[in-house]
Amino acid sequence: MALHRLAIAIVASVAVFAGVSASAAPLGTITTTDVGAGSNGVTSAITTGVAVSYTTAYSATLNGNAGGYQVSTVVLTTTSAIAASASVRVTLKGAASSSLGGELIGVGSGTTTTTLTAPAGIAVADVVGVSVVINGGATTSTGTTK
Repeated sequence: MALHRLAIAIVASVAVFAGVSASAAPLGTITTTDVGAGSNGVTSAITTGVAVSYTTAYSATLNGNAGGYQVSTVVLTTTSAIAASASVRVTLKGAASSSLGGELIGVGSGTTTTTLTAPAGIAVADVVGVSVVINGGATTSTGTTK
């Protein structure tokens, strides 16, 4: 019986050791195309920032038919091209950083200017900030401004 208890204790110890060792195993190298635990410097092809501008159009139905100017497009300009394979996400923000009209989603143009179409009904006067995420697979740039 004592031998049986010893065998169970040894098997249990080996199982616990194996579990602890597996959980302490490295997660692998985190690259700029991965999201996970770990740390790695993320370099960006866009090193000088992203300039954000808007085109506008008058809408007679904006502001309860009082009329006003609404955002038509959001234009991102960089000194380095935004890859045509890059996903681009922009959120126009209002008071208290609330989202105005949801997220604008598109792809890079392969040039230094990328244009996204805004949903109808976002009053220019309501826009107080913008969040931009550009993910080109190998590089990611994010930013928020007010």
